[in-house]
Amino acid sequence: MSVADLIKAPKGKSELTRAQAKAVIIIALIVGVVFGVAAGWLSKPVERITERITEIVTVTTTIRPTPTPTPTPIPEHEIIENIEYDIKGFLEKTRLPLNFTTPNIDKILISFREIDEGVTQWMDQILLLDPRSNATFVKFYTLEELKELVPEERLHELYEFSEIFPSFLEKIVRPGDIVCNVSWSYLLERPFERLGTFIVDGETRKPIFDTMMFFVPVTSEIERITNSSTTLTNANITVDHQNSYGYVIYHEQMEVIGPFEIRPLDSNKSKFTLNLYDIRAERGNLIGFFYDAFSDVMVTMGFLEEGEIREGNNIAGKRLYSYLFIEGCGRFLPDEVLVKKAIGDDEGKISIDANESVVKIVNTGFYVKRGVFNLEGVILRDTAGPGTLSFKAAFILIDVSKQDPSSILVIAIEEKEESRKICD
Repeated sequence: MSVADLIKAPKGKSELTRAQAKAVIIIALIVGVVFGVAAGWLSKPVERITERITEIVTVTTTIRPTPTPTPTPIPEHEIIENIEYDIKGFLEKTRLPLNFTTPNIDKILISFREIDEGVTQWMDQILLLDPRSNATFVKFYTLEELKELVPEERLHELYEFSEIFPSFLEKIVRPGDIVCNVSWSYLLERPFERLGTFIVDGETRKPIFDTMMFFVPVTSEIERITNSSTTLTNANITVDHQNSYGYVIYHEQMEVIGPFEIRPLDSNKSKFTLNLYDIRAERGNLIGFFYDAFSDVMVTMGFLEEGEIREGNNIAGKRLYSYLFIEGCGRFLPDEVLVKKAIGDDEGKISIDANESVVKIVNTGFYVKRGVFNLEGVILRDTAGPGTLSFKAAFILIDVSKQDPSSILVIAIEEKEESRKICD
């Protein structure tokens, strides 16, 4: 209520006397002065409090923007150099007439889901190199094209590969790895261009997989297992074929096992037996089925009559010789030295040339994938003193071409010389 309201009475009421009005005015003046002083005294602190509150609110409610982390730049130059280094080393070892474009960085894999999606694409890009490829001929096959090429009995291995290999990729590829593209080209007899993908380790910046070179062997490692048996002849070889990344992509194996024995028949005769009851060769591991589409891996035995057999030699049409010979007491009865069994020898390509001191096993094409060889004979012990019967042979793991009968290549060799006592 204003001061004027206090002076003017409402309607229906008698007006105040002059004395009363004067008193009211005096009281109003006193009250106004008091309030004015109070307001003046309070005005400064209120302003300071207001300023302080505003300051506090401003400080506590202001949200500072989170700085956006600067992404680590992809070291493109280093990655491209590493890929090109690997490709050049591969071409130097294989001597393939291939050209390639400068690698192009596609993307960084950021999640396992993205890797899963990528695996499907990479499987479609896989290129398997025809084993017959050389400096003037190159041919590749996709997994789809292999269905018309792989032998029917090995097709299940192609399907197994298509199911199992993605799991391998998912184990070696991780978020942070980098996808790069390369175009392969061949401009000689049959021009073509194929897109390839490289996966580069995000930490080392080095390739860990690609859709072509990964499936080409560049080195081979031979492992020989020695059998210490005094009665068994045994040759056991495994050849691991490795790619540029150090993985074994297929292997070839040979095993020959069986007893070489002598037992007396009577007081002056002994019977000897060479019974190689398990001769076998096989090719397996990741893409062994693919190589079986072009050649068979088999076993043969013998030495050249002159010269030395080396890995990589072509022995098609060569006669090979293995030997039995006597030292000391005893001599062969040539007419009683017989090949009893040679499974895998359908055309009679193994024969015997025997005299009293030496039996030659002549091999003109005894190639075995699964087979046996059994040789028996009689020794006449007609002299006194010690004597031994020895068997000397080379067991050879070979690659027999299905397209070219003049190509029989030596993969690995195991030479054996074993002796048995005839008499003391």
